[in-house]
Amino acid sequence: MRFRTPPTIPSVAAFRASMTPLARLLWRPRLEGLEHFPKKGPCFIYGNHSNRWDPFIINCFMPWLTPTAGVMTKEYFRSRITGGLFNGVGILPASKGLAEPFLVRRVLELLRQDRAIVIFPEGSARWEGTPMQWMPSTVKMFVRAGVPIHPIRIHGSYMAFPRWADYPRKSRVTVEALPPISMDRKTDVAVATETFRALTDFDETSTREECVPTRGYKLASGIRRLLYRDPWDDSGPCVASSKDGRLVTTHAGRRLSMQLDSRLRDESDGTLYTTAELYERIRFMPLVQTQGGAILDDVVLVHTESAFPNLREIGMRRVRLHADHISIDAGQAGGGQAMTIDMEKLVYCDVERNFKLQFYLQNAPDSLVQFSFVEHGSALQWKDALQRLCPEVVGSKSLVALDLPDIRPDAHEHNAPSGDKSENHQQSTTGDVS
Repeated sequence: MRFRTPPTIPSVAAFRASMTPLARLLWRPRLEGLEHFPKKGPCFIYGNHSNRWDPFIINCFMPWLTPTAGVMTKEYFRSRITGGLFNGVGILPASKGLAEPFLVRRVLELLRQDRAIVIFPEGSARWEGTPMQWMPSTVKMFVRAGVPIHPIRIHGSYMAFPRWADYPRKSRVTVEALPPISMDRKTDVAVATETFRALTDFDETSTREECVPTRGYKLASGIRRLLYRDPWDDSGPCVASSKDGRLVTTHAGRRLSMQLDSRLRDESDGTLYTTAELYERIRFMPLVQTQGGAILDDVVLVHTESAFPNLREIGMRRVRLHADHISIDAGQAGGGQAMTIDMEKLVYCDVERNFKLQFYLQNAPDSLVQFSFVEHGSALQWKDALQRLCPEVVGSKSLVALDLPDIRPDAHEHNAPSGDKSENHQQSTTGDVS
């Protein structure tokens, strides 16, 4: 896909006619600290991120003709319609978690066009509203670009539309703009990270009273994606939500009701639990192997891809996670081809949206294999298990290993990292795999 900048009028018009009105309708965004909020660039805007609509909420306060630019996973560029729309307003496609040095050059190009660029340093939306690890490369880029960095706090982001949820909640989201930060380009990355994080890292499982949702549809629908085991019984499977989407029942029979603020209330004694509390209970429960040696066993929709954006559907398959490989059966009719993914071929894996687990492979015919947990199972459960089995391929590596030059928006082209995508991708994806 060809990269376009500055933004095109048709794309901006379509963007303004679709994304921002929906954000306004659902969450009535309000801005605090107007004097600190940038109306144009060159600058970076960063903050907490739990709701995939956060970038569009921010754009409710930008001038009509100059929406923010940014970086978004390639998943949203597979469609020609949405891909063309985002590309036309200056949003860059990226492979989630993989080092792509050419992106730095494109970000610099956007800064030279006086664009305000939204980047969420955690790399993806939070699952349960609590802060995650930052990508060191993002901080390095903030420091060395030589432009103002604008921190914001998005109050109510998590409660408005939790990542695990099927449906958004009706609420108010407040964007709090804080005074911009300027850093000396020689500032130590660790020091800069502490400075940046201190301003925007906060627990979103509690929020301002005005940001608590006022109503919602099937509040518990989708909770199995996060609470994939019984928090009180490590031998029990995931929790189940009722048909009306209000009650959650554990394997042991404990009943909990989902509240508007995404807390769970124990029906027996009234105790309130945050989703973060319960997720931490199950995250490090022992991995249990079946008699056949499988740690996890699910039926998923499988896709493969040899070149973006051409996903090829393989069909519904039973997939099993073992200690050293992932097996994919031949399908119910047995007419397909069974597949095996050896752990040593994994470059990176992560969850896209809230139900797609993507594996990036090396030395394989297909560079991407995707499992879609459509009706049952949890992509996050697989990611968490893989994090324990092979931590070197789970978690963000985006640009982490790169020795970024002294980048700045007015830098000459030869000062930016090489744009040879294939060469740089090979170096980054093989260098971190043991």
